Amino acid sequence: MFRISYDDTVNQLRLICRDATAFNEIQEAFSVKNDAAFFSERYGYQAKERLYAINKFGFFSSGLLFEILSWIKA
Repeated sequence: MFRISYDDTVNQLRLICRDATAFNEIQEAFSVKNDAAFFSERYGYQAKERLYAINKFGFFSSGLLFEILSWIKA
């Protein structure tokens, strides 16, 4: 269901999933609320409400590998 590979063009690991809902679930699990979004919107900038460790293409830094693997096992 999940596949993790290394992409040397961006020097990061990539998570590939068959099911889009499972990918969205793991992406949400490794995200935090962006506290600076409120302040940046006050000055006319658009900011995302959440900050994601896994981006929408599945790329993430290598330091999260064991955390993501343990989350998938659980």
